[in-house]
Amino acid sequence: MLFKIFFSWLNLLSSFDKVIEQKRPIAGSILLLIDEIDLYMHPEWQRKSVDNLIAELSRQYQEKEIQIILTTHSPLVLSDIPKQNTIYLQPKNGVLYKDINISQRETFGANIHTLLNDAFYLSSTLGEYAQQKIKKASEDLVNLRKEPTNELLRATCKDYMLLIELIGEPLIQNKMRNLYLECFPDSIEVQLEAYKNKVQDLTKLLQEGSPDKMKTTQLKKSLQKALRIIEEISEAQND
Repeated sequence: MLFKIFFSWLNLLSSFDKVIEQKRPIAGSILLLIDEIDLYMHPEWQRKSVDNLIAELSRQYQEKEIQIILTTHSPLVLSDIPKQNTIYLQPKNGVLYKDINISQRETFGANIHTLLNDAFYLSSTLGEYAQQKIKKASEDLVNLRKEPTNELLRATCKDYMLLIELIGEPLIQNKMRNLYLECFPDSIEVQLEAYKNKVQDLTKLLQEGSPDKMKTTQLKKSLQKALRIIEEISEAQND
């Protein structure tokens, strides 16, 4: 809704002298200031915002010279802006200063993950909660590998496989899974048995006249994970 209101105002300004009593035509050049252009926008809207803005301005103000100054916290918006047209503001003691030391790579057409790492002063691209959970699990598993007889630590670490299966980044997940299997080698058989049961469940489900699509999809995803685990175990044994 805000996106539509924003462009409605752009449309209105082009006819400004027609809707007020006193004629005040817009000057030959326009300076457009937009604070937080991505505010309240779905990521897909953010992705299209600069393109839509330029198209609308070109349509409404064909005879005008237009300069646009906008602020954003969105890498999707930044990926539409060339490096030479960007200014970075760095907070310091509650005040924003122009960052003259930043040496970011090209922004135009850049991958949003690269931009997040390179241009938004992030210490990590993981959510803080997820990062702390993964860090704690990793530290505990490393300590358990050093102290395999620590039963209290072993009891804590045993449930970490549930956390590991939730991790969406494959590299982190694989490293965490391998670390877990070093500490709990017997869990391989337990996992494979569980997936064997899921194969049986999927087989029964597919034999039904009209199988539940959601259950079928969930089981397929579980089996795909099982195949990845089997391949990793096989590669580790070959090494």
